[in-house]
Amino acid sequence: MIGCLLAGVVATAACAWALPERANRQSSSVPPATGPAPAASRAGTPAGWHEVRRLVSTPVFLGFLVAAGAVQGAHGMFYAFGALAWQAQGISTVWIGALWAVAIAGEVLLFAYSSRVVSRWGPATLLVAAGCASLVRWALMAASPSLPLLVPLQLLHALTYGASHLAAMHFISRAVPEGAQGTAQALYATMAMGVVIGGATLASGRLYAEIGAEAYFAMAALAAIGLAAALFVRARWSGGLLFAPK
Repeated sequence: MIGCLLAGVVATAACAWALPERANRQSSSVPPATGPAPAASRAGTPAGWHEVRRLVSTPVFLGFLVAAGAVQGAHGMFYAFGALAWQAQGISTVWIGALWAVAIAGEVLLFAYSSRVVSRWGPATLLVAAGCASLVRWALMAASPSLPLLVPLQLLHALTYGASHLAAMHFISRAVPEGAQGTAQALYATMAMGVVIGGATLASGRLYAEIGAEAYFAMAALAAIGLAAALFVRARWSGGLLFAPK
């Protein structure tokens, strides 16, 4: 398994290296800039660090990072121990596979109609919906619900993962100036798919060993933090750029 993961990471890095910048340089008829380097580069400070500082000093963007990171990170227990918890309930492996498929089906359905959903609700409201769904989903999962209830709970994956990721991408495209969007996406990925979910997964190991499926209550608490941050973003963000581009 570790070997497969490492191979996937290497393949992803290789593909990423081959994609946009190199292709643009080869195909572009515009010659590279020959003027003086930006002041930040001449001073020895990478320009990206200035974008990072500007983003993290903006309260709404920080609220977005907390909201998206907490809602995404609350999946840590489920991803690591969800199948084990269901097995402990006596649910068959066939139904466990079917429940995972239900979650993916809901996610795919949301993405299929994503343009309509985003145009109707907007990124901030989608993020709030993801936080609400996450709080409900993990709080009920802590009670080890029966199979009939697990099916609709798995459909909530369309919101807890799908809507939160969709909201994040559209928030960044609307709220962050184009020149800083790459940095914003990197911060989102680091927070949501790195720091928070990594910490939640590590914590879930100890919690699951001690209290079993009730460890989902910790994920519900994390989701509540994400919901509060999402409500802050919706209240404070006007829908436009968070700051003027340089």
